Amino acid sequence: MSASSERQLHATRGGSPASSHPADQVPREALLRLNRPALGRWLWAVTLDWSLIAGTMLLVARYSHPFSWFLALFVIGSRQHAISILGHEAVHRAVSRRRWLNDGLAQVACFWPVASDLEAYGKFHLGHHKHLNAPQDPEMEYRLLGAPGWDLPRTRRGVALRFVLDLCGLGAFEVLRILRFTAPRSVRAAVGPVAMWGLAAAVAVLSGQLWVFGLYFASFFTGFAAVWRFRCWLEHLGTDDTHRIALPRWQAFWLAPHNAWLHWEHHHWAGVPCFNLPKLRELATGTPIMSVPELFLSYERSTPVRSGEPSAVAQSGF
Repeated sequence: MSASSERQLHATRGGSPASSHPADQVPREALLRLNRPALGRWLWAVTLDWSLIAGTMLLVARYSHPFSWFLALFVIGSRQHAISILGHEAVHRAVSRRRWLNDGLAQVACFWPVASDLEAYGKFHLGHHKHLNAPQDPEMEYRLLGAPGWDLPRTRRGVALRFVLDLCGLGAFEVLRILRFTAPRSVRAAVGPVAMWGLAAAVAVLSGQLWVFGLYFASFFTGFAAVWRFRCWLEHLGTDDTHRIALPRWQAFWLAPHNAWLHWEHHHWAGVPCFNLPKLRELATGTPIMSVPELFLSYERSTPVRSGEPSAVAQSGF
């Protein structure tokens, strides 16, 4: 194995160390194969997400019914969340080894459409990887801003109710908290998203289709926020590590797309593209996997922990 390959293997791009459980150790050769960018698959995935957004808009135009508008908020918001997940890939250089291509594609196709910036999000996210669930973890500050929304214990009914409320408009406050960490930090960084949103608004007005811009914008503050919050519940609450869960494919498509539900694998091998995470799960078999119902039951049984509190929570029976 070459020295450059060794460096590539150990450069997790902000990832947590691999699991110390002996059965979770992945062979070095296999990890090298899985650690390569997947530009073609990424482009296909982002195209499908944007196609679903466009298709939903066309269906709303064809069947203009109040229910179709409400359903569109969830569908479009879920795909906005999906393209954000694909943008996250670029933070770990999992789109392309060429920096300009990796960053440029992610900015235009993923970050700017949700009023965000790769550099700002990268600082937030890589800090999260580096200081996972510690006081320095930026997610601790994010959760604290949303207090008491992340408090434990939390009932399954409470999580479901908040999902519905976010979808009905309460999610706007969550989006503002997200943008506090992901929005551009300078005038130069803001040029791209401002130009993109301004052009979209101008085209919508001039074409007499302002409702398209309005529906996209409304979906961002409802469906996107609802799905974002739900996915966060699957990841780090009540643990010093990352929950290792199983999720049915149809639920994963809408709520944790592009293998975002394989978050344990991502945190332990952060440089591996999301498309290869299922193969990592097959190779790393030592850490137990729980179902989502088991996870939410553990939240109901959790000892009290406040939003933004970094300490682990002992959970009854798990």
